[in-house]
Amino acid sequence: MGFLISLNDGDVTGRAVSVLEGVFNDRRWEMQLKGGGRTPYCRGADGRAVLRSSVREFLAQEHMHALGVPTSRSLSLYVSKTEQVQRPWYSEGSQSVDPDTMGSEPVAISTRVAPSFLRVGQIELFGRRARKHEHPAVDQPGAMEELEKIVLHLIDREYADVIDRTLSTKKKVVLLAQEFRSRLTSLVANWIRVGYCQGNFNSDNCAAGGFTLDYGPFGFCEVFDPNYQPWTGGGEHFAFFNQPSAAERNFTMFCTALQPLLESDATALQQLDEIRKDFANVMHAEMQKMFAAKLGLASFDGTLFTDLATLMMQTSVDYTIFFRELSTIPDDIKPGTLSTTNAADDMQRARLRRQF
Repeated sequence: MGFLISLNDGDVTGRAVSVLEGVFNDRRWEMQLKGGGRTPYCRGADGRAVLRSSVREFLAQEHMHALGVPTSRSLSLYVSKTEQVQRPWYSEGSQSVDPDTMGSEPVAISTRVAPSFLRVGQIELFGRRARKHEHPAVDQPGAMEELEKIVLHLIDREYADVIDRTLSTKKKVVLLAQEFRSRLTSLVANWIRVGYCQGNFNSDNCAAGGFTLDYGPFGFCEVFDPNYQPWTGGGEHFAFFNQPSAAERNFTMFCTALQPLLESDATALQQLDEIRKDFANVMHAEMQKMFAAKLGLASFDGTLFTDLATLMMQTSVDYTIFFRELSTIPDDIKPGTLSTTNAADDMQRARLRRQF
């Protein structure tokens, strides 16, 4: 077992800082403290996390892991018996969209773990510096060299099992884009499979290793709504059914960040561009495969799914319970009396029942 102290990284709110790397059973893991106080990244905030949100994140991580969705996890969660902080919340009986009062809450520190906490936003930062030919100092590595180092570090930490170390950097970069596309499209399809919505799925909250990272503004869709958004400030662009589009934007920025490393190789640049352009098709195929399996169908039926989604919205059905109840439908469905009095709805519901 080996250890390495790491002083880099902080989450988008500045509450997390990497403190330890350990090799356990030949696998390297990075550990972060979240909520331990001020960090170099907290932008003047207190850097603390409260018990309420820490417990929620801990449980969500374990829930996602149990459902087969790639995710970071937490090793421990401690709560202070003496310290409290002021946080915005809702007054009793409040009908406000945003928190309307301040309350004291106990602080907590969680220890979360993943192979690495590298984000698309970090690769994007180094890619931007390389495109601008920035150099931090005369005696420091150039921006292009820094970009290459962090990309190779990402490959070593997250993709060593699928990318041959003996390949040239350019070949590694092309394979990295292809592998990350596969992981990211699968991840987002899995999110929608289990009803998860990442309320702020920007590049800073997108793990470059292709797993669920940020449990800040997140939620699980209950009453089915394609535009479900768990965060009042998230907007529709990060809504439940818009997550594939958000993922595509993140992937586009990832590929843009990799481009400077391939500038001298026209063939590699073209390959990277083709991988980027095909993201939507790969994402679409993953979604179709997921929904076909979720509905128990041999292949995806677009017309049927559109009719079903329409009915689900009209009837305000629970997203998770509905799909779970499909498993109880007998093989030999017989005609019955439908609850609605609308003839058009009767016909549509009957068609769906015959299919399922």
